[in-house]
Amino acid sequence: MKVINHIAVYSRDPARLERFYRNYFYASRDGGCGGPKTGCQSFFLRFDDEVRLEVIARPGLRDRPPEPAVGLAYLAFSVGSESEVDSLTAALVKGGQPMIAPPHKTGSGRYESCVADPDGNRIRITV
Repeated sequence: MKVINHIAVYSRDPARLERFYRNYFYASRDGGCGGPKTGCQSFFLRFDDEVRLEVIARPGLRDRPPEPAVGLAYLAFSVGSESEVDSLTAALVKGGQPMIAPPHKTGSGRYESCVADPDGNRIRITV
């Protein structure tokens, strides 16, 4: 069996990104490592004991290109109900995160919203 071990993102402010995922998605920090030759530092955020997001800080990072672009499109988090989608979306927007798409039914019948994390990564919140 093959499964995704983790997904990684670059960040200029990893502490800010860690606070965001801890506060809104209940992530816990899971180790860290550094590369003295490259100046690269990283740590993992763990969600639900299995899914991990590696946050990497390194010198010379450039801004993301405008969306859409080839590459990772978004991270999706299932929150269990439409009311939880509404509630979390409202909390994120109140906390200053940009809303990309308000809660809505998709053409396939899913209920979801989309916001940006502090680094501009798209976050889909779904049932």
